[in-house]
Amino acid sequence: MSGADFEVPGLKRIEIRRFAQVFRAALQQREARFDVIHALEFGLLELIPDFEFLCGDLESMGPDHGVTIPTKRIVRIREDVYLGAIAESGRDRLTICHEFGHLLLHDDLAFARRVVPRSVPAYRSSEWQANCFAGELLMDQRFISATDSEADLVNRFGVSWDAASYQLSVLKREGLR
Repeated sequence: MSGADFEVPGLKRIEIRRFAQVFRAALQQREARFDVIHALEFGLLELIPDFEFLCGDLESMGPDHGVTIPTKRIVRIREDVYLGAIAESGRDRLTICHEFGHLLLHDDLAFARRVVPRSVPAYRSSEWQANCFAGELLMDQRFISATDSEADLVNRFGVSWDAASYQLSVLKREGLR
Protein backbone atom coordinates (compact mmCIF):
# COMPACT_ATOMS: atom_id res chain seq x y z
CA MET A 1 0.00 0.00 0.00
CA SER A 2 1.66 3.17 -1.17
CA GLY A 3 -0.85 5.76 0.01
CA ALA A 4 -1.75 6.55 -3.61
CA ASP A 5 -5.38 6.24 -4.55
CA PHE A 6 -6.97 5.85 -7.95
CA GLU A 7 -10.48 6.39 -9.19
CA VAL A 8 -11.60 3.06 -10.60
CA PRO A 9 -14.90 1.69 -11.90
CA GLY A 10 -17.32 1.56 -8.99
CA LEU A 11 -18.00 -1.62 -7.06
CA LYS A 12 -20.52 -2.14 -4.29
CA ARG A 13 -19.53 -4.03 -1.16
CA ILE A 14 -21.93 -6.84 -2.08
CA GLU A 15 -20.07 -7.29 -5.40
CA ILE A 16 -16.69 -7.31 -3.66
CA ARG A 17 -18.01 -9.75 -1.03
CA ARG A 18 -19.15 -12.13 -3.76
CA PHE A 19 -15.81 -11.80 -5.56
CA ALA A 20 -13.96 -12.65 -2.32
CA GLN A 21 -16.17 -15.71 -1.85
CA VAL A 22 -15.50 -16.86 -5.43
CA PHE A 23 -11.76 -16.35 -4.88
CA ARG A 24 -11.92 -18.46 -1.69
CA ALA A 25 -13.75 -21.19 -3.60
CA ALA A 26 -11.26 -21.10 -6.49
CA LEU A 27 -8.46 -21.64 -3.95
CA GLN A 28 -10.51 -24.40 -2.29
CA GLN A 29 -10.33 -22.62 1.06
CA ARG A 30 -13.34 -23.90 2.96
CA GLU A 31 -12.25 -23.13 6.53
CA ALA A 32 -13.13 -19.93 8.36
CA ARG A 33 -9.47 -18.86 8.69
CA PHE A 34 -8.14 -17.93 5.28
CA ASP A 35 -4.63 -19.29 4.61
CA VAL A 36 -2.99 -16.08 3.41
CA ILE A 37 0.51 -17.51 2.99
CA HIS A 38 -0.65 -20.52 0.98
CA ALA A 39 -2.67 -18.24 -1.28
CA LEU A 40 0.34 -15.95 -1.75
CA GLU A 41 2.93 -18.64 -2.35
CA PHE A 42 0.91 -21.26 -4.24
CA GLY A 43 -2.76 -20.47 -4.79
CA LEU A 44 -2.41 -17.36 -6.91
CA LEU A 45 0.15 -19.08 -9.12
CA GLU A 46 -2.36 -21.86 -9.82
CA LEU A 47 -5.02 -19.30 -10.82
CA ILE A 48 -2.72 -16.82 -12.57
CA PRO A 49 0.18 -18.71 -14.21
CA ASP A 50 2.31 -15.58 -14.71
CA PHE A 51 1.73 -14.28 -11.17
CA GLU A 52 4.88 -13.22 -9.36
CA PHE A 53 5.37 -12.75 -5.61
CA LEU A 54 8.36 -10.71 -4.51
CA CYS A 55 9.60 -10.05 -1.00
CA GLY A 56 11.29 -6.70 -0.47
CA ASP A 57 13.46 -5.43 2.34
CA LEU A 58 12.70 -2.40 4.49
CA GLU A 59 15.38 -0.33 2.81
CA SER A 60 14.04 -0.81 -0.71
CA MET A 61 10.34 -0.58 0.18
CA GLY A 62 10.48 2.13 2.83
CA PRO A 63 7.04 2.88 4.24
CA ASP A 64 5.23 0.69 1.68
CA HIS A 65 4.06 -2.52 3.32
CA GLY A 66 3.00 -3.92 -0.03
CA VAL A 67 2.96 -2.83 -3.65
CA THR A 68 0.96 -4.43 -6.43
CA ILE A 69 1.28 -3.95 -10.16
CA PRO A 70 -1.91 -5.57 -11.43
CA THR A 71 -1.07 -5.18 -15.13
CA LYS A 72 2.15 -7.17 -14.61
CA ARG A 73 0.56 -9.54 -12.05
CA ILE A 74 3.17 -8.72 -9.42
CA VAL A 75 2.66 -8.47 -5.66
CA ARG A 76 5.59 -7.24 -3.62
CA ILE A 77 5.37 -7.55 0.16
CA ARG A 78 7.83 -6.03 2.61
CA GLU A 79 9.78 -8.76 4.40
CA ASP A 80 8.65 -7.82 7.92
CA VAL A 81 4.99 -7.90 6.78
CA TYR A 82 5.50 -11.30 5.16
CA LEU A 83 7.11 -12.67 8.33
CA GLY A 84 4.36 -11.09 10.42
CA ALA A 85 1.71 -12.84 8.34
CA ILE A 86 3.51 -16.15 8.83
CA ALA A 87 3.41 -15.41 12.58
CA GLU A 88 -0.37 -14.78 12.27
CA SER A 89 -0.29 -10.99 12.76
CA GLY A 90 -3.80 -9.83 11.89
CA ARG A 91 -2.62 -6.53 10.50
CA ASP A 92 -0.04 -8.17 8.24
CA ARG A 93 -2.52 -10.80 7.05
CA LEU A 94 -4.91 -7.98 6.14
CA THR A 95 -2.14 -6.08 4.32
CA ILE A 96 -1.42 -9.05 2.08
CA CYS A 97 -5.12 -9.59 1.36
CA HIS A 98 -5.39 -5.87 0.55
CA GLU A 99 -2.73 -6.42 -2.12
CA PHE A 100 -4.72 -9.42 -3.41
CA GLY A 101 -7.63 -7.00 -3.81
CA HIS A 102 -5.56 -4.69 -5.99
CA LEU A 103 -4.29 -7.63 -8.05
CA LEU A 104 -7.72 -9.12 -8.66
CA LEU A 105 -9.92 -6.02 -8.85
CA HIS A 106 -7.67 -3.48 -10.54
CA ASP A 107 -6.10 -5.10 -13.58
CA ASP A 108 -7.17 -2.03 -15.57
CA LEU A 109 -5.53 0.40 -13.13
CA ALA A 110 -3.32 1.74 -15.91
CA PHE A 111 -6.42 3.50 -17.21
CA ALA A 112 -7.51 4.77 -13.81
CA ARG A 113 -7.14 8.37 -12.69
CA ARG A 114 -4.87 9.11 -9.71
CA VAL A 115 -6.74 11.11 -7.10
CA VAL A 116 -6.25 12.73 -3.73
CA PRO A 117 -7.46 10.23 -1.11
CA ARG A 118 -11.10 10.79 -0.15
CA SER A 119 -11.77 12.96 -3.22
CA VAL A 120 -13.90 10.28 -4.87
CA PRO A 121 -16.79 8.25 -3.49
CA ALA A 122 -15.54 5.22 -1.55
CA TYR A 123 -17.02 2.71 -3.98
CA ARG A 124 -14.84 4.25 -6.76
CA SER A 125 -11.63 4.33 -4.67
CA SER A 126 -9.00 1.67 -5.40
CA GLU A 127 -7.91 1.79 -1.74
CA TRP A 128 -11.44 1.39 -0.35
CA GLN A 129 -12.09 -1.50 -2.73
CA ALA A 130 -8.85 -3.27 -1.75
CA ASN A 131 -9.59 -2.75 1.97
CA CYS A 132 -13.13 -4.01 1.49
CA PHE A 133 -11.87 -7.08 -0.39
CA ALA A 134 -9.35 -7.85 2.35
CA GLY A 135 -11.99 -7.64 5.08
CA GLU A 136 -14.47 -9.76 3.16
CA LEU A 137 -11.83 -12.34 2.25
CA LEU A 138 -10.52 -12.73 5.79
CA MET A 139 -13.89 -12.49 7.57
CA ASP A 140 -16.33 -14.29 5.30
CA GLN A 141 -19.78 -13.37 6.57
CA ARG A 142 -20.93 -16.97 6.08
CA PHE A 143 -18.79 -17.85 9.13
CA ILE A 144 -20.16 -15.03 11.34
CA SER A 145 -23.20 -15.44 13.58
CA ALA A 146 -25.48 -12.82 15.08
CA THR A 147 -23.98 -13.38 18.53
CA ASP A 148 -20.31 -13.06 17.55
CA SER A 149 -18.18 -10.43 19.27
CA GLU A 150 -14.97 -8.75 18.13
CA ALA A 151 -13.01 -11.27 20.20
CA ASP A 152 -14.76 -14.14 18.40
CA LEU A 153 -13.72 -12.74 15.02
CA VAL A 154 -10.15 -12.02 16.15
CA ASN A 155 -9.75 -15.63 17.28
CA ARG A 156 -11.63 -17.30 14.43
CA PHE A 157 -10.20 -15.32 11.52
CA GLY A 158 -6.77 -14.20 12.76
CA VAL A 159 -7.48 -10.50 12.26
CA SER A 160 -6.81 -7.39 14.33
CA TRP A 161 -9.29 -6.06 16.84
CA ASP A 162 -9.89 -2.98 14.67
CA ALA A 163 -10.62 -5.09 11.58
CA ALA A 164 -13.04 -7.30 13.52
CA SER A 165 -14.83 -4.29 14.98
CA TYR A 166 -15.15 -2.63 11.58
CA GLN A 167 -16.45 -5.80 9.88
CA LEU A 168 -19.07 -6.32 12.58
CA SER A 169 -20.23 -2.70 12.21
CA VAL A 170 -20.56 -3.18 8.43
CA LEU A 171 -22.58 -6.36 8.83
CA LYS A 172 -24.80 -4.70 11.45
CA ARG A 173 -25.37 -1.68 9.19
CA GLU A 174 -26.34 -4.04 6.36
CA GLY A 175 -28.72 -5.96 8.61
CA LEU A 176 -26.74 -9.16 8.25
CA ARG A 177 -26.30 -9.63 12.02
